[in-house]
Amino acid sequence: MKKLIGLSILVAEDEAELRDVIVDQLLYNGATVEGVSNGAEAWDSIQNKKFDIVLSDSRMPGVNGIELIKKIHQMNSTKPIVFLCTGFSDLTLSEVKKIGVAEVFSKPFDLNKMVNQILISINELQSKKAG
Repeated sequence: MKKLIGLSILVAEDEAELRDVIVDQLLYNGATVEGVSNGAEAWDSIQNKKFDIVLSDSRMPGVNGIELIKKIHQMNSTKPIVFLCTGFSDLTLSEVKKIGVAEVFSKPFDLNKMVNQILISINELQSKKAG
C-alpha cells in the first residue's frame, strides 16, 4: 500500500547512499521526492517549489539542517512539515521543536518507522487545522 501518495517531499542529506535509500523508500510509498546533498541546495529548492515535507540531516557542509530549518520557520508562505535526521545526541527533541521540527530520527533509523511517523505527523497537523 502506498501510504504517501500526494505528498511532495524534499530530502536533504549529504551522505549519498543514505539519501538514495531514503528517497527510494519515500518513492516506494508513493511520494513525489527530490533529493539534495546540502542545506543550500535544499533552500534553493524550497524557494522554487512547494514541498509538504522536508526531511533534513542536521549536519551538512555549508548550510546545515538547523540553519535550513530556521530559514523555513521564517518563511511567510505555507511552511512544510520538517523532520530532522541526526547521528549525534547533542540535539534534543524539545530544543528542535522550538524551531519548528516535528520529529527527530536518530541514525540509524528504521525506514518503515520513518514513513509511519511522517503519516502520524501529517494526520496530527490536519486534525489541528480541522479543529
